[in-house]
Amino acid sequence: MEDIKPINEKTEGDCGYVAGYNNRKIALYARSLSAAKDLAVAHLKVPKKGLGLVWVNLAERADGGTVLQSTAI
Repeated sequence: MEDIKPINEKTEGDCGYVAGYNNRKIALYARSLSAAKDLAVAHLKVPKKGLGLVWVNLAERADGGTVLQSTAI
């Protein structure tokens, strides 16, 4: 996952995510996208009015494979 140090350790079945809010980025491991967003909101201390501005992208599959993000369709 990118060059950002993850905030937690990877466990069995976790995928790697990169999340951000207000020009801050973190890397984390979670079982699902919603779990990753919840963890990011808690770690970044996002206020209730800023929840819609939190973004989370899948960066690594559970098997360790890298995910390529592209805007090309």
